[in-house]
Amino acid sequence: MNSLQNAATKRLEFAVSAWAQDRLLRSATQQSPATIEDPQQRDALEADWETARSRVGPLMMTLFTWMGQIVTVVGTIIVLMQFSVLGTVFIIAAVLPPVIAVPAMFRAYSRAFEETAALDRVTVALGTFTVSPDGFTDATAAHYQPVLRRTHRSFVRQSQDQHLHAINVETKVLLWSALATAACVVAGLLTMFQAGTLTASGVAVVIASVTVMGVLINVVFSAGDLIRDSLFVGRFLDRIGAVERQPEPEEPRRSSPGLRAIATAELGFTYPAASKPALTSVNATFRSGQITCVVGRNGSGKSTLLKLLAGIYEPTEGTLGPLGDDVDAALADLSASVLQGLPQPPIVLREYLLGDQPIADDAIFAEAAELGIDFLTPEMLGRRIGREFRDGFAVSGGQWQRLAVLRLMLSPEPVWILDEPSSALDPDGELQIMGALRSASRDRIVVIVTHRVSTAVRGDQVVLIEDGQVLLDAPPDVARADEAFQRLFEAQLFLPGSGGHPTQGLLSVRSVRAATVESAPRRPLNGRSA
Repeated sequence: MNSLQNAATKRLEFAVSAWAQDRLLRSATQQSPATIEDPQQRDALEADWETARSRVGPLMMTLFTWMGQIVTVVGTIIVLMQFSVLGTVFIIAAVLPPVIAVPAMFRAYSRAFEETAALDRVTVALGTFTVSPDGFTDATAAHYQPVLRRTHRSFVRQSQDQHLHAINVETKVLLWSALATAACVVAGLLTMFQAGTLTASGVAVVIASVTVMGVLINVVFSAGDLIRDSLFVGRFLDRIGAVERQPEPEEPRRSSPGLRAIATAELGFTYPAASKPALTSVNATFRSGQITCVVGRNGSGKSTLLKLLAGIYEPTEGTLGPLGDDVDAALADLSASVLQGLPQPPIVLREYLLGDQPIADDAIFAEAAELGIDFLTPEMLGRRIGREFRDGFAVSGGQWQRLAVLRLMLSPEPVWILDEPSSALDPDGELQIMGALRSASRDRIVVIVTHRVSTAVRGDQVVLIEDGQVLLDAPPDVARADEAFQRLFEAQLFLPGSGGHPTQGLLSVRSVRAATVESAPRRPLNGRSA
């Protein structure tokens, strides 16, 4: 019978835990990327995930155990009262201190868990990065593994200190509770002795009472476990409930034939807690059928603008929206993006490329051929991304960049956003991507952030951003003559095959650069000749 009960309870525990994790993921996907990027929200999300994974299911097991203990204790007390009302009274009095102390103890434990969530998140991230293939290789090659280990130890110690503080509180509470319980037991014995009831049968009553008291204290601690886990689960349900109480989003409208452009008016954006805005008074129009190349120095606001165009961020100033006939969809639903970083999700490659789209493999390989992807095979489409998996695979940075662009070109959205899509590619790969985007841009808005002049001048429009403001919005022919545009690319080293020498057609600049690496003058290193 116990085996059947345990099996049924375990099945229920797994089912409840799976339900909680699914609800958490569903509610998390309804939040905006800006919310997920907030560190406090990240800490809360990590705590909720730990609760969904390891707290909700055990809560059911604890509840069933507690209910069984309650039934046992109530029955025993009823029997005991037939022999000694006084013994029953002192049992209840002896259990009162734990009843008061245990909830306070577990509330302190719950607060300590919340306070260490940020520390634990960093600790887990450091450990995961250190043992991951890419992290281990990079840390070994760059010799910063000692820093990783030292930082990990530091955060582990801080987390341990927080938990030890909670343990100290728990120990003090339990100590005072035990002393109070012992005092009640002694008082009960003295009372029985003075009343003359401490006979042989009275001793038996005392022994039975102490036994019942031990069981009852276990019930109290089980109740404490319930309180502790219910605090976690309660916060979890409150947070995901707040998200799920929002109106259910309609099915995204991922196409809009009437879309003509995306226009900004006095657009501005400031990151939370930032001392200055990332973008200020941006006025620009991104038209359908054109490739617009956004250029600028590092930190000028290019990537921020792209995330606004993609609907990932909401403007803090000004307006941003689509122009056209019968266009009522949000930018986030109209756009598909290839952003910097390009994380590799642990899913099957076909799912990464298509999502839920019913596209045949022949169409995938046709688009892949246009992008110069010759390493893709039918077998590879069914394998998981990541070499750490048994059925996984790994590709180079440039190959993964091509696959990300392939995913974009298989998407139906009318707005394509790309942030440095060819940064890991050679000049031939860059030409293939630009050619494929050119063919597909006839009925789409294509916006590309790039640092390469060879990419910028192959677009239809150039937008130059500096210090969060638009300095230039013009076709490439006009941009070539702009002093700010020329100055931006003067420092680039042009090699044959990568877009031409600066004095040979694509972009004329005042300074003369070396035509090849070999002909470039040697520069001293650390005060010595190279």
